[in-house]
Amino acid sequence: MHKSFRFFIQVTDWLKDGSPISDSNFIHSSSGSLLILQARMADSGNYTCVASNGAGGIERKSAPAQVKVYGE
Repeated sequence: MHKSFRFFIQVTDWLKDGSPISDSNFIHSSSGSLLILQARMADSGNYTCVASNGAGGIERKSAPAQVKVYGE
């Protein structure tokens, strides 16, 4: 008899320069995307997605994406 297991991957957090994002200018969508409502120069940095299986046993981090905002 074979047993099947399902592991659901869910985005648990986004990091900017290694720290959790808590700015209200950012929206974490239900699909896992990170949206910046009004990009500012201060939003420039390295962004990393942190995902887990929801059970606390497996955690993965994406490669950082470098975001640069140009302006005044």
